[in-house]
Amino acid sequence: YELLKRIHEGNKATGGLKLVTLCYGIIGFIKFLGPYYMLLITERRQIGVIFGHSVYAVSKSEIVALQNSTVQCNIANSRDDNRYKRLMCMVDLTKDFFFSYSYNI
Repeated sequence: YELLKRIHEGNKATGGLKLVTLCYGIIGFIKFLGPYYMLLITERRQIGVIFGHSVYAVSKSEIVALQNSTVQCNIANSRDDNRYKRLMCMVDLTKDFFFSYSYNI
């Protein structure tokens, strides 16, 4: 908690920290033409246990833009970026995507 508070204080000039969503994990980061996006696991379900380690399946995911508020994208790039983002959202991560916090899968 203290670390988040310090980060928020240090970034107040640009809006500070803002809760966007709760998540259970980070799938990864991707960049198309504009900003980077973070792929998050927002819902999970336990599907089993391997050697005492819980294994989960992704039930729901979300893509969050990591935009710098001072950088503006041009409209053409923005249109194409939105198209790529829509295509990425069509990938079904709820099927055959598994993870564990304590066991390498």
